[in-house]
Amino acid sequence: MATHAFFKISIDGKAQAPVYFELFDKSVPKTTKNFASLCQGFEKDGRLLTYKGSRFHRVIKGFMIQGGDFTKGNGTGGESIYGEKFEDENFEHKHDAPFLLSMANAGPNTNGSQFFITTVPTPHLNDKHVVFGKVVSGKSTVRAIENLKTQSNDDPEVPVVIEDCGVCTAADIPPPQPDATGDKFEDFPDDFEGELVPRKAYEIGSELKAIGNKQFAAKNNEVAVTKWRKALRYLGVHPFHDEDAEKDLEFWKQYDVLRNSVHLNIALVALREKRYQEVLKETSVVLDNKESLTQAEKEKANYRRGVALAALKNFEEAEATLAQAGSDPAVKKELAAVRQKKKEYIARQRKAFSKMFA
Repeated sequence: MATHAFFKISIDGKAQAPVYFELFDKSVPKTTKNFASLCQGFEKDGRLLTYKGSRFHRVIKGFMIQGGDFTKGNGTGGESIYGEKFEDENFEHKHDAPFLLSMANAGPNTNGSQFFITTVPTPHLNDKHVVFGKVVSGKSTVRAIENLKTQSNDDPEVPVVIEDCGVCTAADIPPPQPDATGDKFEDFPDDFEGELVPRKAYEIGSELKAIGNKQFAAKNNEVAVTKWRKALRYLGVHPFHDEDAEKDLEFWKQYDVLRNSVHLNIALVALREKRYQEVLKETSVVLDNKESLTQAEKEKANYRRGVALAALKNFEEAEATLAQAGSDPAVKKELAAVRQKKKEYIARQRKAFSKMFA
């Protein structure tokens, strides 16, 4: 039976879902013993060697996340249970998938305590680094780390700390649980178990939109936008209608309506929070989708875009945009206000120019 290990990780002080690993102890027993021992804590010469309290010091999106330097914390330290370094055990396992656990090194036979977790297949590392395990739960935490902003040396801008670690059995690993909002899906579609056919992507996108709407109603705007953006990632698996679209035009119409509605929801929150450039970005996506855009969506996008343009003092474009936002009383009121502001702005400009040439 394979050995399993776990990390309890915090990002900027906030606890994340635990990451559980299956270790390949049959094929690379020496390497896995080193990792498992450091997860448990290993006494050596009166010192405790452990991953607990250490951090992930190197993050490269679309490649890997690296940690395990518990002596210096910057990628120049670390130590194995066998000594400072130990030899490459074998290269039986290949870097052919994301979420593989592999030894970091400084060249042949220089393994210590540092490790990395792949976030994509990395075949160029084959026969250079020893793969000794894989992530079996907690992939969303790995993705959260991967997507952090980093400094010029690839060090995350916020601390990513292994708060606790140890070994366990497969039976100790809890089944995936929905988060506090009821969201049971992986954060990124690439990690979804199964085939994301268009109807499945639509189903997940719909559920995530509903979760976001519920959070929005509860005034949890940040959570709402997070869920809506996640919905867009799943819907984005099929950015274009497939080759059989002609057979099911009604479905693809609803697919586009769902996607547009999520963009408009994000634009609404951005507008209320005065993030006007974000409003322009989200409404541009909707308005560029001319083929499947409904009149209601067009008017809603133009209204939110027009209000944002007015707030940015682009009164000319704001007026033209709001003129395409329908005849709702709120639209008429906003359009009148923009025209008045435009008039006052022009008057101030003329007055300023007249003083220049007086």
